Amino acid sequence: MNAPESPRRRWNLFLQLEAFAAAPGWPGRLLFAAIILFMLWAGLDPKGYRFHNEVDWVENGGGLRFGRYGRVETEPFLSREQAATLNTQGFALELVFEPPRKWDSGFRVLASFHSGADASQLILGQWREHLILMNGDDYSHERRTPRITADTAPFGPGPLTLIINRNANRTSLFLNGELISASPKLHLTLPAAPDPGRLTLGNTANASLPWRGVIRQFALIGRPLTTAEIRSRAQTPLNAERPPGDPFLFFRFVQGSGATVVNQGSLPVPLTIPPRLYALGPRFLLGSLAAATPRNLLAIDSIVNFIGFMPFAAVITMLLQASRYGRVRALLIATLASLFLSFNIELAQAWMPPRDSSLRDLLLNTNGGLVGAWIWILARQWWQRFLPK
Repeated sequence: MNAPESPRRRWNLFLQLEAFAAAPGWPGRLLFAAIILFMLWAGLDPKGYRFHNEVDWVENGGGLRFGRYGRVETEPFLSREQAATLNTQGFALELVFEPPRKWDSGFRVLASFHSGADASQLILGQWREHLILMNGDDYSHERRTPRITADTAPFGPGPLTLIINRNANRTSLFLNGELISASPKLHLTLPAAPDPGRLTLGNTANASLPWRGVIRQFALIGRPLTTAEIRSRAQTPLNAERPPGDPFLFFRFVQGSGATVVNQGSLPVPLTIPPRLYALGPRFLLGSLAAATPRNLLAIDSIVNFIGFMPFAAVITMLLQASRYGRVRALLIATLASLFLSFNIELAQAWMPPRDSSLRDLLLNTNGGLVGAWIWILARQWWQRFLPK
């Protein structure tokens, strides 16, 4: 009995592909090069990168405007002794800013103090209209770590004066002099280990959660503010006056130009606007990015990373079998090729904000390559068994 016409056509297609791959000279090499270039383009997505730091001065001393990918930062300055003193006696943070007019999807970071470990960082973030204050990297709140939130929608457009007060009993958040949220469970701390702490504005230290908006002023004050002082700060036009006490940091973004903002506080710590955006800490093969990714997006990303390397490994296996490599050897080489290519993509992503280099992606890519190579071998065996040559 003759084999059905449709399976026979597919088997003929297999034979044609293998004949093309096994042809001497450039055909097989051209196919291999095309596959590699496509995988690199898909994995790195070069059109989506902005190595240029998108931070601009607003006219007439109106602050700093952060674009799609931007960040300003200090050098590491906060010692363990200074952090311990502030965390014991309390402190206050002041931020005058204008939220973005159009909300970006996901969690975005206005300001952070980072000391080399995401688990201890101090984060002031924004998700749509809501401000989020916390320590750590539980951006999606799946681990239910303590945090406080504030809705900015009732205040309408225009600049907002945010004051975070941390005393011995609780952490409080004020907007325009009004108490919005407070929690005794959130014992907000400034990090200073394993490295000295540093300030970043408009993004994380890893350059992975950019915020788009305008920041006009920032201050770190070495004691909690009183209710009267907080109300007074909110009523001062653009908070032109120096914060009460002796602030450690006091940056007013009014100069209109330049790559350095002088600290008017007590510490000799300038704020710099680097010409290029890059990660300030280690980003290669991070253990997990689940905390920063919603579950639905994490599931889609996992499926894409697994399936994406299956065609690559299948083509590698086809090329090897066309060159008379055995099944086991072809399977092993295709899997190792998937591992090698994925490793290099993750290595490149470690230097390409806002992409993330993830150990999870490396494992998914490699296992996807293994399955893709095995599927090709099984399909070829099936067609050879059920369709006569």
